[in-house]
Amino acid sequence: MCKPTTNYTCLFDINLQINVYRDKCNRPRILGPGYKYVFQPNLNRAACSGNRYQPFIFETVGYSDCTFQKSFCNSLGQETYEHGDTTVDRKCICNTNKGYFFVRNSKQQCHCNPSTEDCSCYRGRYSYNKSIGLENIKCYDDLKMTRKMFLEDT
Repeated sequence: MCKPTTNYTCLFDINLQINVYRDKCNRPRILGPGYKYVFQPNLNRAACSGNRYQPFIFETVGYSDCTFQKSFCNSLGQETYEHGDTTVDRKCICNTNKGYFFVRNSKQQCHCNPSTEDCSCYRGRYSYNKSIGLENIKCYDDLKMTRKMFLEDT
């Protein structure tokens, strides 16, 4: 359809009330991480939707939406630690108040990036001998304090 073929662009048209993609012969375009192109009525920059993210440059050749869908952090015992932004995935935490701990044995951070590591939680007994359990509890307590302070501000 387009010559050269790299000039082919197929993108979401946000002007229409229904989900429609339009194609057009246009020179390739690129955007920085966290953004995509849409027709509005011309090519315009748009941030990724809340459930997607774009960690690298967006190109109109072969792409019509931000590349990755965000993880849900809703497996057994998981909760969302951070929602992330348009360039990164959510981070998950295990709900230690209900007795859940990370399956992985890590002494780094209390949260987990589901895009790059196993964020599975298991239900176990609290033990002062398990450094991972103590770390998870401290992080979860910090998270609750942050949530409480945030809710009190509203």
